[in-house]
This record gives sequence, structure tokens and C-alpha cells, in this order.
Amino acid sequence: MRHSLATLAALLALTVTIAQAQAPQKKSELGFNLGWGGPSGNGLEYAYYLQPAHAVSGGIGFSLAGAKYALGYRYYLHPDAGATPYFGAALSGASGTPVTVTVNDEEAKYDIQPGLALAPRAGFRFRTRLISWYVNAGYHVVVAGGGADYKEGSTDDAVRKFADAVALGGVEISASMLFRF
Repeated sequence: MRHSLATLAALLALTVTIAQAQAPQKKSELGFNLGWGGPSGNGLEYAYYLQPAHAVSGGIGFSLAGAKYALGYRYYLHPDAGATPYFGAALSGASGTPVTVTVNDEEAKYDIQPGLALAPRAGFRFRTRLISWYVNAGYHVVVAGGGADYKEGSTDDAVRKFADAVALGGVEISASMLFRF
């Protein structure tokens, strides 16, 4: 009788373990991005896990460079861990927009040009059961278009540098909150 109970307990434990291992993984995430220079600006992102360590994503949003859109890829070093670093890349585009830049009472008008940028990115994912939190960093290199064209106003160097900073490309420091499903 004791041997039968031990065998039954072992079979029950094995069944629960197999059922948990075969439980479907949450393969999609949808949420928000905020920060400076993110591939899809401040907006929405959808991510899909091809495998636990590989995810592709797409997003739309807005920035000082205009409407933005992006496609991306992430590789997670420890995909099953609650916290893991990742490395990836993103291709992003911006629609361009006219802006008025003011620095120290100096003001000028610029046209931010549309363009495409490619960015190596890295960061950390902190995952709970329902939400994945991301801290992201990268550098976007403009591969087509981009830039800030001077129209009128102050020719102060600080104003020009700020207009260049809001155009497509440059440093990214952003955060994301994506709901898992």
C-alpha cells in the first residue's frame, strides 16, 4: 500500500510537471513606449515571440520628428528569467514636421525632414506574469533622409544644435510597458 501511494504521488507530480511544461506560453505583448529617441517614438508597440529567446516587434507613435513607425528584433540572453538583458536592432522612420525651436530667447523655424534610421539597441526586460517592463538604450543612424532644414529666425548655434537633436537619429533612452497575452 505504501509503495502504491508513493508511485501514485510520483505519477501525479510527473503529470503536473508535464502539463506545466506543455502549457502554452504567452507569445504576444502589446503596450506603450515613452522616452527620447525610441524607434516608434512615444506610442504603441506589439511584440511577438518567435521562440522564447527571439521576438519581433512593430510600433507606431509620435515624436518631435513627426509620426514614427518601426520594426524591431530582440534576442534575450536568459529568456525564461524574470529579468534578462537583451540585444537587438530596429529600423525606424519618421514623417518629418515643421518645428519652432526656442533656446535662451532665441527662436528659429525648421523643417524636420522625413527619413529612415537603423539602430543597434540593448536593454533589460523585467517580466511579471502579466506585464513586461523594458528599459532601452540605442543609437539611431540615419540611412536615408532626415535632418533639420533652417527656414527663418535666429541663426544661434544652440538653436541649430537643438533642432538637429530633435530630428531623426541619435541617442535613444526609453522605457516600455507591454501587456503579455
